[in-house]
Amino acid sequence: MGDPVTMMLITTAASSVMGGIQAKAAGKANQAMAEHNAANSRNRAKEAQNKAAFDAARLRERGRGVLSSQRTAYNKAGVEVEGSPLEVLGDTAANIELDAALAHYGGEMDARAHLSNAAAQQYEGRISAWKGKQAFNAGLVTAGGSMLGAAYTGGMFDSVGAAQGPGYGGRTSSVYGGYTPTVSGYR
Repeated sequence: MGDPVTMMLITTAASSVMGGIQAKAAGKANQAMAEHNAANSRNRAKEAQNKAAFDAARLRERGRGVLSSQRTAYNKAGVEVEGSPLEVLGDTAANIELDAALAHYGGEMDARAHLSNAAAQQYEGRISAWKGKQAFNAGLVTAGGSMLGAAYTGGMFDSVGAAQGPGYGGRTSSVYGGYTPTVSGYR
């Protein structure tokens, strides 16, 4: 069994790597969910546009019925369709078209809101994936630091930083006054 401090550092390194892997997987899962939600928002946008077109067409169809009823009433009463009666028919037609345009506009605004929401969801998904990747990288860095700590604690490095153990040839002096590790006879 190894030194308890070394074992703790190795365990910390493994835990950091596993935490990073989990964070990366969670980021990818969050991105997939955000993409799914964005697709749903785009579908709702298309539905809003279709409903707006349907509602506008229905208002125009009803309006044609109202105009037809007005003309019929004028004809039965023997009123010429000119002057004031013509203005009434024109105002009715304008109001019908305004109602249809407002229905279409409302649907388009709903669609734009859904599309904006879809874009925000996609962005959040990309951010989640990025955060997961960054957490993974941080886990690797932490693991590396823990492994270096374990190597130091385990005696792989001497007191001035030269590597010790099989394959390392000891110390050579450097121009900086410290020691530089060498590998089995190579300088």
